Amino acid sequence: MKRFKPMTTREQMRTEQPMTSVVRVSDDGLVRLPEQALSTVRLRHFVSGLEVPEAAPIPGCGDVTEVTGFTEWIAGRRPYIRLGWDWVLDVLHGHTFLKRTGEPRSNVMLVDGHMRDLGMAASLRRLTAIVDGLAWTKTVWPSIVQRYGGLG
Repeated sequence: MKRFKPMTTREQMRTEQPMTSVVRVSDDGLVRLPEQALSTVRLRHFVSGLEVPEAAPIPGCGDVTEVTGFTEWIAGRRPYIRLGWDWVLDVLHGHTFLKRTGEPRSNVMLVDGHMRDLGMAASLRRLTAIVDGLAWTKTVWPSIVQRYGGLG
């Protein structure tokens, strides 16, 4: 399986070719994309942010807290392919890291060679594998630190 990687700044500066030959938007708003075309998709970071925690009913010392956030990535020109997911800041053996939580969100519906939907479950399984193959934390963490400051 081919690994997906974020675009470098130099690659982002190049003019992207529209993917109109393999991409179509349906009336339901989903971008239909042949499964084999996933290897040509170049995702780039769009935005990441922190989720605002709900207020604890009785704030106090020792409350369990969790830092969570989201990230959104896009590819192509109109129609944009969008892929986003939630994450949590985790600590293991004194090291902090970002970990994806749940399935990704996307406007992509994968289709077979006859342009028949593979279904949302199959599409999300494949998109989850793409997310898990990305070195996304190397882009998201600096973005969060820059946006909110003081976390680095």
